[in-house]
Amino acid sequence: MQELNERLGERGAAWVIGGGVLVLAMLLGWVIGVLVHRALAAAARRSEATWDDALVPRLRRPLTIVPAVMAGWLAMPALPLAPAAARIAATGLNVLTTLVVIWMAFRFVDVARLTLSNRSWAKDRPATLSLLAMGARIAKLLIVVFAVITALAALGVPVASLVAGLGIGGLAVALAAQKTIANLFGALSIGVDRPFREGDVVKVGEVEGTVEAIGLRSTRIRTAARTLVTIPNADLADTRSESFAACDRYQFATTIGLVYDTTPATLRALIAAIEARLRAMPKVWTEKLRVQLVGFGASSLDVRIQAWFVTGDWDEFLVLRQEALFAIMELCEAAGVAMAFPTRTVHVVAPPAANAG
Repeated sequence: MQELNERLGERGAAWVIGGGVLVLAMLLGWVIGVLVHRALAAAARRSEATWDDALVPRLRRPLTIVPAVMAGWLAMPALPLAPAAARIAATGLNVLTTLVVIWMAFRFVDVARLTLSNRSWAKDRPATLSLLAMGARIAKLLIVVFAVITALAALGVPVASLVAGLGIGGLAVALAAQKTIANLFGALSIGVDRPFREGDVVKVGEVEGTVEAIGLRSTRIRTAARTLVTIPNADLADTRSESFAACDRYQFATTIGLVYDTTPATLRALIAAIEARLRAMPKVWTEKLRVQLVGFGASSLDVRIQAWFVTGDWDEFLVLRQEALFAIMELCEAAGVAMAFPTRTVHVVAPPAANAG
């Protein structure tokens, strides 16, 4: 009886000592976590980047738990646990470690999504924001799957067949949804490169119109005939596109044909008058203004007029171009020069008279 009491006393003392070591180790780990968080917060304040300012506050609680869990692992040998109890405790620490790792990984994913959402190429794009949110959810799902497989492997559960099944299932899903995935990546490519925005006038292949919406699967363009053309993002990302909204100036180019009755002096004066009138017009880029006689046509003297209007608004350019054309007509009328139109002169030659006799 005395020997049993001595054994129970030794075992109780071991539990007290081991429990005290565990508590002290976890308290020490908690203090280390707090100090690490404060150091990271100070470094984030000194950094010029903004992502760390969002990440460090989110890591405050996980950082205080990680050292405590590590301290629990270190204190385990000091506890007088039976093999079965030791396995249960190790399993609990494994589960806790997995949960903390998932927690921290989720924080990193949230900060990455927040940082990308604040970029200029994504801030004004609802479709891109939706794509980033969906990508964050997929990333979290993959993190959970990977963490669960790792935890099961640490517990001795055979996961080879599970990984093989997930690989086959993922391959089947990828093959079935390859068009959808291609369109999602196309939307991401458009969001990153920003070749055009919603409301821009664009030309994609043979389609020209205004971009109404850039979705996750397709982009819709409203044509001048008021029809709505839907183009899959995967095709759009691989197609040559032209955005008129990106123009800082629009070209005005035309060729007028004047009648051949125009004298050289009159033509020189008219060319000078047209150039002077265009230079006086608002928003004309005078550095590349050209008004020149370029050739002798079949029925006209061809004068080439080339200028640029400094405007990014297509509708405004149409008004400016119209005013320029009216000005050219007025100057031709004032100079008494007529516009030529296709003409043909037919010379009729009488046949030679027959010799008399």
